[in-house]
Amino acid sequence: MRSGVAGQSGSAEAGERCRIVVADDNQSIRLLLATLLALEEDFELVAQATDGAEAVAVVERERPDLLVLDLAMPRMDGLEVLERLHATCPEVRIVVYSGYGTPEVDESARRLGAVACLPKGIPPDDLVGRLRDACREHD
Repeated sequence: MRSGVAGQSGSAEAGERCRIVVADDNQSIRLLLATLLALEEDFELVAQATDGAEAVAVVERERPDLLVLDLAMPRMDGLEVLERLHATCPEVRIVVYSGYGTPEVDESARRLGAVACLPKGIPPDDLVGRLRDACREHD
């Protein structure tokens, strides 16, 4: 969550909102997540991306607190996005949100810097809780 210094992430203070980018090539998923995040006072959806290359560009520009990332996307898959952002934006926490997760893929994602790997079938309340936990984690 934003500290008082522009462009830097820091620890949460009372009333701060977690700035989130959603990256998924499925418009329905993006809409679902946008709607879910809008219901939570402590979340702010700052941008959406429709493919991996756009996700990298948006995160590098916006420097959100959290990226919610699909793995199966055009132009650059989620694992490539993780690798790139781990190098360029290590302060951004990344939660993989995918319908294609396997234990091996989840382990690869964690090795590349994901703080959590969640299945797309997770109940909305659980998803919100896990995203909130990820927003509160410190580097």
